[in-house]
Amino acid sequence: MMNLIELLYFRDMVPKAQDSQEVRRILRKLSDNEAFLTQRLEGEEKRRYLQAVDDWDEALGAVSVDSFVDGFRLGARFTLETFCKD
Repeated sequence: MMNLIELLYFRDMVPKAQDSQEVRRILRKLSDNEAFLTQRLEGEEKRRYLQAVDDWDEALGAVSVDSFVDGFRLGARFTLETFCKD
């Protein structure tokens, strides 16, 4: 049987909550609004809008990674305090 770290590595365990109905609803609204705007914008405005969307995606990805790392560290600290402190 694989240990927890191996399960994470091989992606047999995904350490995030499943998308909720609320998240799916919000993502659908974002997608609809993006499609609406990209169909209507032209030139520099369209380029800037698409760049802003890409920048938000990049920022959210970085925040997700940071949150995962912070959660992992918090769990490690709990383990350390549980087993290694009086």
